[in-house]
This record gives sequence, C-alpha cells and structure tokens, in this order.
Amino acid sequence: MRKSTGALGASLFVALSNGCSAAPPERPAIATSVTAPNCAAFWQRMSSHLPGSWSAQLPNGKQLTESFSLVSNESVLVEDFVPPNGRKTVSVYHPDQQSLMLTHYCGQGNQPRLRAAEVNADSIVLRFLDATNVSGDASVLVEKRLHFIDADAFDQTEIYRGANGELEETVFHFKRSAPTKGNAAD
Repeated sequence: MRKSTGALGASLFVALSNGCSAAPPERPAIATSVTAPNCAAFWQRMSSHLPGSWSAQLPNGKQLTESFSLVSNESVLVEDFVPPNGRKTVSVYHPDQQSLMLTHYCGQGNQPRLRAAEVNADSIVLRFLDATNVSGDASVLVEKRLHFIDADAFDQTEIYRGANGELEETVFHFKRSAPTKGNAAD
C-alpha cells in the first residue's frame, strides 16, 4: 500500500510540476478595429469633455442625471447614471493598451464588459466582451455608443439583450447641467 501511494504521489508530483513549470497559455487575441491613435485621441476627448453633470429628458417628461469624474490619476472615467427612480448605476471607462474598455455595474446585478469596436473623432461604439453574475432572467448591456454633438451636448445609446434574446435600444440626449452657483456662504 505504501509503495503504490508513493508511486501515485510521485506521478502526481511530476504531473503537477510539469504543468506548473510550463509557460502560461497565451491569451487569445481579441479582434478590434480600433487603432492606438484613434483610441488615444478619443480617450483625451472623453476625459476632457465629459467630467461634470449632465441631464436628459425622457419621453415621459422626467429627468435623469448623469455625472462623470476622473479618478486614479486621471486614468479612469467614472460615470454615475441616476434614472428618475434614483437607482444609480456606475460605468467605468479606461484605456486598455490600444483600446478602450467599459465595465458597467448594472442595477440588475450583472457586470458586462465592453471593448471599443468603432471610433472616430466624434463617436465611439463599445461592444460586449463578457459579463459576470448574469442571471437567466436579466437583461445585459451589449452595446453602448457615445456621440459628441458639441461642448454641452452628447447622445448616449444603450442596447440591452433581454433574457429572451431580443434587443432593446434606448437613446438619451444629454445636455450639460448649468454650473451650480456658489452657496450662501460665498
């Protein structure tokens, strides 16, 4: 019994040692049509144009608000999206080598990641890469588009895939919120 256990242990040790000493597998390449200059220029535009507060009017007349802020030595752009029901969601944009990434922390509890697929001077399209914590009955963000109109306006399009596979597209027309005036102490 001891001999067979020793042989089994030695075989296991050799198998694990060979597996552990091998170079890690290469990560599969992710296809993208975005080149470094285009993403770099668009990241500069996003990070200089978007910080601040924005609002959009919904078809029912209600307002939603959105704010952007730069964090982590200005390497990350955080978007706080607050619909009329007050259930804030957060999206985080950041460069990834030659591309741009977005992680959306959805109110449905899932976290889709999107990667830049198309970009030009005024627009970017980010498409689904993967997601975590997706339940069978939840919708998932599969595409997000930003289109700059001017210094005080941009359009944001979100496309969600429902649990039934159907796509739902929503377009928001954001306008920069008026700067807040100083408080009474000023």
